[in-house]
Amino acid sequence: MAVMNGKVVGNILSIALSLFTGSALRAEIVRLDVIADAEIDQHINWRNAAKGTAKSMRIQQYANGEQSQVLLKWDVSGIDPGAPIQSAAIELVLHEFPDITVDVYGIVAGNWDERTVTWNSWAATRKTLVRLGAYTVFGKPGAVNLFASPSLTPKLTAFVQKWVAGRQPNYGLLLKWTDPRGGGDSFSAKEHGDSPWNPPRLVLSDDRNDGVARFPVPTRPSAPFPPGQTVADTVNSPKWKRIKKTAQWRRRRIIFNNDGDDIWAPVPATPEAFLASRTSGLLESQMDTLFCCTGRTTTLWHETKVGSFLNLGAAKRFIVNEGRDCLQIQLDFCRDNGIEAFWSMRMNDVHDSYRNAPALASQKLALQLFSTYKQTHPTYLMGQPDDSQKYPIQSTRSMWSALNYTIPEVREHVFHLVQEVCQGYDLDGLELDFERSPVYFTSTLDMLPAQPEQRDSMTELVRRIRKMTQQAGVQRGRPMLVAVRVPLTVSAAEFLGLDVERWLREDLVDLLIAGGGCFPMAMPIRELVRLGHQYDVPVYPCIDNSAMYKGGFWGGGRGPDLLDLSSPEAWRGAAMNIWNSAADGVYLFNCFEPASSIWRELGDSATLANKDKIYAIDYLDRNKTLGEAKPSLWSKGFLPITLKTSAPVSIDLPVGEQIQQNNLAELTLWLHFNANTPPGHLLVHLNGKQLALGNRTQGWLGFPLQAEHIKQGDNRIEVTLDPPPTSERPSRMLDGVQLLVRYH
Repeated sequence: MAVMNGKVVGNILSIALSLFTGSALRAEIVRLDVIADAEIDQHINWRNAAKGTAKSMRIQQYANGEQSQVLLKWDVSGIDPGAPIQSAAIELVLHEFPDITVDVYGIVAGNWDERTVTWNSWAATRKTLVRLGAYTVFGKPGAVNLFASPSLTPKLTAFVQKWVAGRQPNYGLLLKWTDPRGGGDSFSAKEHGDSPWNPPRLVLSDDRNDGVARFPVPTRPSAPFPPGQTVADTVNSPKWKRIKKTAQWRRRRIIFNNDGDDIWAPVPATPEAFLASRTSGLLESQMDTLFCCTGRTTTLWHETKVGSFLNLGAAKRFIVNEGRDCLQIQLDFCRDNGIEAFWSMRMNDVHDSYRNAPALASQKLALQLFSTYKQTHPTYLMGQPDDSQKYPIQSTRSMWSALNYTIPEVREHVFHLVQEVCQGYDLDGLELDFERSPVYFTSTLDMLPAQPEQRDSMTELVRRIRKMTQQAGVQRGRPMLVAVRVPLTVSAAEFLGLDVERWLREDLVDLLIAGGGCFPMAMPIRELVRLGHQYDVPVYPCIDNSAMYKGGFWGGGRGPDLLDLSSPEAWRGAAMNIWNSAADGVYLFNCFEPASSIWRELGDSATLANKDKIYAIDYLDRNKTLGEAKPSLWSKGFLPITLKTSAPVSIDLPVGEQIQQNNLAELTLWLHFNANTPPGHLLVHLNGKQLALGNRTQGWLGFPLQAEHIKQGDNRIEVTLDPPPTSERPSRMLDGVQLLVRYH
């Protein structure tokens, strides 16, 4: 760091960044070690005890409401008052598993000395505090937490800027947590002294390109590597592994895949309007990570030389008028607001197949999406354009424009599409979306499994992409994570040619996105969650909005529907099941309403607790299911099921919470049968207990329950048909199961 006249004018870390235009940017970061830190503890044993020399500090709330808080102070007098600080963050090293959200307060007035400050002395100090925002702690012991969030970063930055400019006395910050449930976390203090237990740090960034900030980076720790060290040496070093693991396990309450058509639906007039359509309205939500989709595999609307650029909506206008494409605009927004940003690559999108299917794409759009690469290499595709007339959308052969990954040139082209983005943009990570659309080999069109050599070829492609992202990460000084979206079960993935367990075993992926979200109410997600955690990889099951609001769009209809499965109550039920599976967050797809309550509820089981919910079992008509959905379907757990005479049939209803009777207003299990079946000829058991019929409405039978009837997890429903005395015995099926949970 260069120092002139006692002022910091240089930087301790300079990272060369490049936009797709090739212009170089300089990111300057200053990390200041704390000069004073102290825990103040309200517990009766510690109220008058000075703890400023302890090696760790704890932020917590005791069960009786008493607290321990942390005071922090940094010396910013060496920073040039004229230096433009683009963002500020706090860096703390976690001592234990996290369970708290920390509130950060700027101390406007109220001095303190770490050697003497106690709870009682601080309570007696005349002081003024201003709340700057909050940050939720994540990771494992030893994880570096950089306190940056949409609510905290702007206000913290402005507060620090006042310190540096001399407009505000520097009394430091106060960190606290208030929650009636109790609990807390500890962090290393400056007295610890042993690596990796670094002292609390203030991280300031100044990112300039002709005076315009483009890459604020304090939320993204870096690990510069020594000159001459190889990529393999770096990624295998303890320091790099620790930083990668911290990034891998950061908190992602909700991951949002923006689907990518917000560049034209509707056409935005400005970058601000573009962001407002789906993204900027989520700043105060539980969305922590944005997956930016900017194309349909070979046709793209970010600036590209490898793929076919499609000038839809504002795609080209932004590049010409703003000097940034739609991907860079989204990345800049995420940097400015402390949001993690991935680019999402659809590995074999087939929207260009649907020239005769208005429900999926207009003929005009399908033709526009048909890339130059596909036009030039028709033999690389799995069918012919005439197939769009020959096969209905319920046939897997309707996906005629899918790339055939058996062909080495196809895999090579896909690699270069991914490489171009990873080397041209400063991403936090990359998503390889294998679920949109799940077809990679021609055998899938006939619903036959991929061969072992085909699985090997896909693993080699993923391995090659992993190596490329490692190299890109090392060159910029911080890891680039790799996420994959795959079918919900290992067997379904293997059927497509995706060896997910091998990818995990070889450390080729960092995040697992589970499923296409097409049947979200009763997904079999536990298998993939267990597998991911076995290899220390977080898992995020998907809910697709089109499976909710379009009434079973993928499955050929939703079947009978008494309760509204597009309602917030149904979303809560689907999300609560995800959290009960021990998953690490919720992945939302095709969700385009930033004002919806789902963004502020689904990302935490605590915000879902004691709210009304609907739990249900998904309906699947295999004859009407879209061909695009069939290859990755699992085999059981769907409605309808055919009843048997004098013999029980069963199905499991997952319920993601332990329902308590004391605040329960209503708990009703609703069942629907396809034919008029007199209730007297039905025996219904739930978890082994026979149920008594209550209400009947619109062909549905309602069974009132007590909380003790339902358990957290799978609830076995058994139905036995005792046929009425009639000469005709039509096939009867259970085709609707819905559980309503209402609280006072």
